[in-house]
Order: sequence, then structure tokens, then C-alpha cells
Amino acid sequence: MQIQAHHPDDLERLRQRSRQQRDAKQRDRYRAVALALEGHSIPETAQILARSRRFVQLWVYAYRNHRPDAIAPKRQSGWPGKSPVAVKGEAEVQRLAGRRETVTFPGIFCEDAWFSRLRML
Repeated sequence: MQIQAHHPDDLERLRQRSRQQRDAKQRDRYRAVALALEGHSIPETAQILARSRRFVQLWVYAYRNHRPDAIAPKRQSGWPGKSPVAVKGEAEVQRLAGRRETVTFPGIFCEDAWFSRLRML
């Protein structure tokens, strides 16, 4: 595949980033583009990296169409986790609001009334 670098230093930057990257998938993205810039074909690059032809095409075309920023790692979206401090803060808000006092932790639900009945036994 004939692909040209957007900047003369791109090949060296991609090699450097691939050496520094700990994530194997991200490292292979950089290496796929670097190999394409060196003149390797898509099937050759896929065989060298032990990745699918589609994986190589996806990242080489992303580089070609959108510059090196397109293959830079991005923060993964997802549901934000709750820290124990946030959970404790929610329990305090509930207590001050006059609701029954409950404390929730990931995977655990504790209710004071239930514990008081348990203690009576």
C-alpha cells in the first residue's frame, strides 16, 4: 500500500510511540501505520503483526485520512465508578434528610433496622 507521511518525522514518532506504549493493541496500531509508511502491503503487515487485515486497514486508513491524531489512544467511555467517599456522603445526605439511614457499598446493602432485629435474636 502506498501511503505518505503527513510530516517527515511521523515514521520516527510512530516507532518511538510503539516502543513506549504498554497497551498491546495501541502498540500494534502504531506499528501497523509505521510498516505501511515503510512500504509494506496490508497482508504483509497483518502477517507481521499477527492481526487481521481489517485491523491494519482500519488504522492505516485512519492515519491517511486524519493524521496521527486519529490513532492516538482515547479515553474509554463508561459508567463512572463510585468511590467509598461518595457512597458515605450519600448516606449522610439521606440521614440528614430524615429518611431511614441506609448505607450502600458496591454489592452490599446494609439497613440499620435489619441489623437491630438481628441483634434482638
